[in-house]
Amino acid sequence: MMGLKRNREREPFTLEGFLDRLAKWVVVDDQSLDVVDCPELRDLLLYIGVELSDDDIPHRTKLSEIITTNFKQEYMAMLLDIENSLGCVSFTSDIWSRQNQEGYMGVTVHYLARCPATGRLVLRCHLVAFRRIRGSHTGVNIGHVFMQVLKEIRCVEKISAITLNNAGNNNTMMEQLSDELELLGIPFDKDGNRIRCFPHVINLAVKAGLKELTELPLFDQDILDLEASAQSTPSFSSDPLQNNPEYRDALESDVVASVRKWVTACRSSGQRREEFEETLHKLKTIDATMKKLRLVGLLKDMDIHWSSTFRMIDRFLETHPVSKEMIKNNPDLSQYEFTEMEISVLADIRYFLYVFHVVQELVSGEKTPTLSLVLPMYEKLLVMLKDLRLQIPELSHAISVSSTKLEEYLNLSRRTRIYVLAMVINPTIKFKWLEENWDADAYSNARMTVFNVLLEYQQDIRKQTKNSQRTESDTPPSPPTDSQSPPPISRRLVSLPTASDAARAQASGFERLDELARTLSASSIPAASTSGTNGSSSAANEDEATIWQHEDLEDQRIVEAAIRAYEQEGVISKGHPKMKDFDLLRFWQAEQGNHALFWRVACDVLPAQASAVPCERVFSSSKETDTMRRSNLEEFTMEELQILKHRYRNDRINFTEGLVCSERELSVIDMDPNVIDELMAAGKIDELKEYIDVSWEGWGMEEFDYDDDEGNN
Repeated sequence: MMGLKRNREREPFTLEGFLDRLAKWVVVDDQSLDVVDCPELRDLLLYIGVELSDDDIPHRTKLSEIITTNFKQEYMAMLLDIENSLGCVSFTSDIWSRQNQEGYMGVTVHYLARCPATGRLVLRCHLVAFRRIRGSHTGVNIGHVFMQVLKEIRCVEKISAITLNNAGNNNTMMEQLSDELELLGIPFDKDGNRIRCFPHVINLAVKAGLKELTELPLFDQDILDLEASAQSTPSFSSDPLQNNPEYRDALESDVVASVRKWVTACRSSGQRREEFEETLHKLKTIDATMKKLRLVGLLKDMDIHWSSTFRMIDRFLETHPVSKEMIKNNPDLSQYEFTEMEISVLADIRYFLYVFHVVQELVSGEKTPTLSLVLPMYEKLLVMLKDLRLQIPELSHAISVSSTKLEEYLNLSRRTRIYVLAMVINPTIKFKWLEENWDADAYSNARMTVFNVLLEYQQDIRKQTKNSQRTESDTPPSPPTDSQSPPPISRRLVSLPTASDAARAQASGFERLDELARTLSASSIPAASTSGTNGSSSAANEDEATIWQHEDLEDQRIVEAAIRAYEQEGVISKGHPKMKDFDLLRFWQAEQGNHALFWRVACDVLPAQASAVPCERVFSSSKETDTMRRSNLEEFTMEELQILKHRYRNDRINFTEGLVCSERELSVIDMDPNVIDELMAAGKIDELKEYIDVSWEGWGMEEFDYDDDEGNN
């Protein structure tokens, strides 16, 4: 059975429904607006639509009007969703060029919300702008456009972190944005509110190391941005290489470039590709040791794709027996022959690149929070590279250059306090990693950062309480509660919630990284400025000052108690029952009532993106729109199409959600939904609980704690 089909009740035909679906298909499938003028399509629609007439089918102009109307409706609905977010809104942004060289800025928003259908916490992502950048792409110009987008989506006062790549104009853009927000009285720090795209940092470190091993394209902007003091050509003068001349000769021959040339030659014609495929099938047939070879072809590296050099070398080594046989059978390909030493060197380079590849994939998710992983990944990667220098001393010069580049960006990232907050609200990390890996001063400053942020939230809660009561009181408030969010939904009795696919993929990535680290191993953050309540702007009398002091001390006491209670619960580590299928969103779904102040932090910090991957994916999708047949699209139409397409694709129903079960879910097979409904309707809760307990028996779940499964204590 190739897939699952669900019967859907056919809706009565309406012209409005037809036009809406037609417009949606054109947008999502990147069809030309002229497609509705195709006689064959119109004939097809008339053939299957017995209630349609030719006048009902729109032409290009009418279709364009329908798409614009749909865009306005979806855009306003999106703004309402953003307005109702549970916390602040984070952003990613990048620049992309169309075929006609027009520059466009993509802007995505990320925020925490509740799924209307289930009540569960979800990370929302929307494309809110795909804006033409006119004139020079200076940071000032980009900052102006970004500020305009903020105003349009009404997020000027809800802005949190912005994730950008490491281009120099983004530094100026953040300065410009900070200046404009300051004029509006909105606090915003060009360093503190910026997140540097971690996969892009990894890419820079990889290229810095590769530059020591092979010639890289001169037009590569990342290479042009490397320090002028760096070597312009690979250097092979390290002691380990001098002691291993055969290895050095293989490196000096630029073995990476040799692979690239072979891949290009092998993919240059249909005949070569066919021969490669035939040789692969032949080896699998006649050689028992080759039966496990996958039926795959060679890959060519592309500068615009991260990890592409790793994938090119990895695929070449995987299929090397095929290349070797093919070269042996074609004397005209002898120039592409590889020695055993060259293959050995390539294997070492692949291992070097693989370390980065694993980390890069781990933090590139957009549907599960990854920001808390960044600083630990920096540190872990540096340790792994240190071990790798000992394991492959011949590549130590390249590994050292990559390490230096990583350390440079690690120091820059430590200036951004959101990394600390992201780690602390991750129950698998909390303060433990900071205490174990940072010096005493840095750790103390990090704790002070968390304290000050929680104090701001507590003071805000006090103000909200006063405003709601419309009375003045110097008595301490009751323990803070989340006034913005409804209480956690009750536990589902039959279908137990499991971690999301994104969370499971993240856990799998951690396992791969830990395994790699075990194999290889055979600073400071400035204190955040304390922003307390300054009281009335007018002269305050002594009694008011005394009340304010009491309230401030009480707020500090509440924050200290909140931190102490959060720490006393300990860290969720390997072997902990909650670690199975751990999902950060599910954790805070359950714990928001127990740690109200940290919950407020989670609402603001969890949506922050560790990478600009969401924008990269938008640009990949945009290439499907910007085809030769659609190269004359106006900039406003281009923006409408991209925003609509992103929104429509995000709204697609996942018909397999809930069908892929964990072992625990498969255990729940003996409960009749009708019986549950009857007991619930009759209010027979004790009988219902007994019925559930009986259903667990025989499946190894007799001691299952319902509350514990949801992460409650």
